[in-house]
Amino acid sequence: MERIINFVFIFLLAFSAIEASANDADHRRNVEACNNGWAGCDKRKLNQEELKAANAADYRRNVEACINGWAGCNKRKLNQQELKAANAADYRRNVEACTNGWAGCNMQELNQQELKIANAADYRRNVEACINGWAGCNKHKLNQQELKAANAADYRRNVEACTNGWAGCNKHNLNPQELKAANDADYRRNLEACNGGWSSCNEYALNKADLEALHNKITATKPKESTATSNVYSFPRSKVCAENGSCYGDISANTGRSKTVHVKGYYRKDGTYVRGHYRSKPRN
Repeated sequence: MERIINFVFIFLLAFSAIEASANDADHRRNVEACNNGWAGCDKRKLNQEELKAANAADYRRNVEACINGWAGCNKRKLNQQELKAANAADYRRNVEACTNGWAGCNMQELNQQELKIANAADYRRNVEACINGWAGCNKHKLNQQELKAANAADYRRNVEACTNGWAGCNKHNLNPQELKAANDADYRRNLEACNGGWSSCNEYALNKADLEALHNKITATKPKESTATSNVYSFPRSKVCAENGSCYGDISANTGRSKTVHVKGYYRKDGTYVRGHYRSKPRN
């Protein structure tokens, strides 16, 4: 019996030591959380010395937040010297924002010299945006020389876009020589697409010689047909699709025959646009 009592006593002592160690670890984590301003801090569990240290750390963090313009700043907790330093830092950040065109600029807080510098910087940025075709360009703010330079840059970009087949090309703004060069480049790109079997190929845009060469190329790579069907002539075609997604050679759900006739997009009398499509050839 005595041995059992001793065992229980030792067990209770060990359990108490483990519980005390766990409580001590929880306390240390809480102290660390309070000193660093972390979530989970419970200042009610701190002693006087720990609470004083945690409050001092909170104060320093608030001063740092106000000086750097960070979220969480409470200027009402600053002394006069700290408040003056924080306001001066806010002023410098606003001047920098206005000079660089950043969000948060308040030009009403600038003095005359700073306002003049900020407006001059805005003007230079607008000129640069117009010359480079960037968003935010306002040509109404340019002088005659700058407007001329911006329009010339727009013209060069449009010529380049049309020559390279890029989005934004407006062929109506090209002169006859530039238009011919752009159309020739479009033709070469389409021919390359057709020879490569790309979906962007438009065989109807090819001249007779190139179309015949393309069909001969496809025929040469096609497996030989049996004698029974070899006398039936058919142009094998690369995959070509129209605006509405129908493709050359698709089987029509209405007629059950291959779609081999291309219909360009057009407008009905009521103004409705009918997208380009392929249909089957009508029976004779």
